[in-house]
Amino acid sequence: MKLLKNINKGFFLIFSTLIGIMTILSFFAAWAKDEGTIGDSIVWNVFAYMFNIFRFPTHNLLWDWMNGGLFFIGLILNTMLYGLILERILNLIINKRK
Repeated sequence: MKLLKNINKGFFLIFSTLIGIMTILSFFAAWAKDEGTIGDSIVWNVFAYMFNIFRFPTHNLLWDWMNGGLFFIGLILNTMLYGLILERILNLIINKRK
């Protein structure tokens, strides 16, 4: 797999951290929306809806097994997957410009 040979670990870590922070914020926003305490804030409502994106694919495909600690492990795996995808896209853009 030539595509996964030269992963830039710095970009991967940065993207995974940013996606992780957004996942945490969207998790708490979705929790507040479920409890009915989020109010009319557009930003927090957008974050609440974004949780459906951040929990894909593990939670949608493996929902029957997502209980307890596996719920958060699934979110971490999703975060790392999205970090890898963004790093690969950035790497392809950089290589095309060279």
